[in-house]
Amino acid sequence: MTGTVPQKLEWLKDLIGKLIKMSEYYNKSASTSMYQDSYTIGGMLDNIELGKLPQKRHLIKCNEILKELKRLYKFDIDWRGDIINCDKYTKYIIIKEETFHDKKINIIYSWDL
Repeated sequence: MTGTVPQKLEWLKDLIGKLIKMSEYYNKSASTSMYQDSYTIGGMLDNIELGKLPQKRHLIKCNEILKELKRLYKFDIDWRGDIINCDKYTKYIIIKEETFHDKKINIIYSWDL
């Protein structure tokens, strides 16, 4: 279990980061609690590096964070842990703004017909 806990915490922190970036892409600010949740998870990861495993209440908090994110952003997760069934996220991934020679351009990564 000790090997999977840090991986799952890293995954959740990365997921929060993706959702924050998606919010910025749509010119919406992410809630302050999302940043706090990211810092909380980062603290758990720091404690793991120091040899302290998260307590059960911390892991329950992570489950609550994930449920709240799913409610706010209306998405599901597949067996790999990827975001699915989220129209905003899909559009964000497919049409992404990139900087090329100091100019911003939209790149289409995939096309679903």
